[in-house]
Amino acid sequence: MKPSLRGYSLEEIAENFLVSRGYEILERRKTVVKNNTPIAEIDIVAKKDNELYAIEVKSGRISITDIRQTYTNAVLVNAKPLIIGRGFSDKASEETAKILNVEVLILDEYLSFISLEELSASVDQSFINILSNIFSFDITRVNSKDLEVIKVLAMSKNFSDATEKLNMSKRELSNIIKDFRNRRVLTYTRTFNTIRLQANIIYNMLNLYRLLKNNLG
Repeated sequence: MKPSLRGYSLEEIAENFLVSRGYEILERRKTVVKNNTPIAEIDIVAKKDNELYAIEVKSGRISITDIRQTYTNAVLVNAKPLIIGRGFSDKASEETAKILNVEVLILDEYLSFISLEELSASVDQSFINILSNIFSFDITRVNSKDLEVIKVLAMSKNFSDATEKLNMSKRELSNIIKDFRNRRVLTYTRTFNTIRLQANIIYNMLNLYRLLKNNLG
């Protein structure tokens, strides 16, 4: 039975596309913050030949708006603009890409030369990398004060819900999460869902450790 593409996200396919061309994936869904205000999100930040790239991934054909967004986001982080899609929507978008010097990679070309077996193996490797990121935290650095915040993050529906439960501002919680990243208490902070997932794992691991310790005396 041949492997199916069903269940593979476009971003996973795009990441493998980039890796096959020598790019190193640095960040995913990077939020650009200026003066403590989120102003943009970049799908992928990657590096190749010591050059930084701000990359947008589009499921369909690339429009002028897509090109402008890619260019603007790249300027915000001082990187080269690159967009991945299934070709241009029209001649105007193609010309705009040339004028703004936005590099374009056509995904259909990748899917035409890579076999489903190769793609399946590549995506499997991406899944392994995700698991490695999820479990890359250092649980020994979690103190009792950290645990209070981690418990709330694990049990909250979203970022606003967490701030209400902790009785603090979004900026205060953002600074705590930033401190967690610096100390490797939390390492998978792409979205609130990934933060909540990792917080759940850490909280349950610590509870299990306490339970085993009490049972063993």
